[in-house]
Amino acid sequence: KQTNKQTNKQTNKQTNKQTNKQTNKQTNKQTNKQTNKQTNKQTNKQTNKQTNKQTKKQTKKKTKKKKKKQKNNYKTTKKTQNQKNKKIKKKNKKTNKKTKKQKKKTPNT
Repeated sequence: KQTNKQTNKQTNKQTNKQTNKQTNKQTNKQTNKQTNKQTNKQTNKQTNKQTNKQTKKQTKKKTKKKKKKQKNNYKTTKKTQNQKNKKIKKKNKKTNKKTKKQKKKTPNT
């Protein structure tokens, strides 16, 4: 009876130890999995936020630069066009003067 009691106690102790070890292992595994999932989610969220912010900033910068370039191109084109128009006006004026003079010289017949 004493020996059986001792053996059972020992066996139970061993079994409990094994069971607890297994349970703890499983629990830890689950907890770690959950923690990692959460951490990854948080990290990804942060990274995405940062990336999006950077991308937005870059896009904004590019757009601003493009608009400025377009504006400058427009100004340059406008200036050139105005200069061309002035030249043409001047030339026309000269031609008109010449024509007037010519008309005065030759009387109507």
